[in-house]
Amino acid sequence: NDLARAWTLRELSETVHLAPNYFLRVFKNETGVAPLAFLSRLRAETAARLLLQTDWPIAQIGAHVGCCLLYTSD
Repeated sequence: NDLARAWTLRELSETVHLAPNYFLRVFKNETGVAPLAFLSRLRAETAARLLLQTDWPIAQIGAHVGCCLLYTSD
């Protein structure tokens, strides 16, 4: 699951064969946000959709979208 992967700007830029700074500039010009901010938004939107459409526990959804849970209540 690529969404759960801990991407770096360098890794993202390498997937499209661009230098990190150039990739950042082009991505931000096209989308209006930086790549890692876009990824965070995508993770949040995916988590919200999964909360509504599945019966998965929150921890499983967090793991699926690459979010770390800071605490759990027992």
